[in-house]
Amino acid sequence: MEPLLKQSDAGRAVFVTSGAANKASAYLGPYAASKGRARNAGAGLGPGNRQAPRCASTCSIPARSGTRMRATVFPGEDPLTLDTPGAGRRIHRADVRA
Repeated sequence: MEPLLKQSDAGRAVFVTSGAANKASAYLGPYAASKGRARNAGAGLGPGNRQAPRCASTCSIPARSGTRMRATVFPGEDPLTLDTPGAGRRIHRADVRA
């Protein structure tokens, strides 16, 4: 992915992560690890990509949503307390500059 960003005049990378990346929870180890990796990959593009001054990366944590996966992991959670799938909040933006 990084070589393509370097070739672009205004490359953009968007990473979707999760609050699960910030805390340990039963049954979520591999999921949390993958989301932590996405967050770190997005953050790492900024300082590590000096040859692409017009590129940027953004990491986003979608809101807690009433999805099938969430219902499986948290079976006792009241779905009425969750946001609608698709709502989200951006947590990190790293401009990739020299």
